[in-house]
Amino acid sequence: MTKSELKILGSAMARVEDAIALLEDAQETLVHADPKFEFPVGIIFSAQTSLRVVVELARDAETEGAEGKKAAKKPAAKKAGKKRR
Repeated sequence: MTKSELKILGSAMARVEDAIALLEDAQETLVHADPKFEFPVGIIFSAQTSLRVVVELARDAETEGAEGKKAAKKPAAKKAGKKRR
């Protein structure tokens, strides 16, 4: 990944993490408001779980992108052995 792609990914991850926090606040509000909100609270929990998976996938992509960049900078290893004639 390029630096700009990593920067965009980091920005997107921050927004997703903010969304998780907002959903957590909404969930807390509904849990204490009325038992009839049990279903919406479950939906919010499901959404949070999905967003957490997105964050994990993004972190994996970010790590792979950084590792790929490091590997691209290293020179290719020379093979040991006999020369062909």
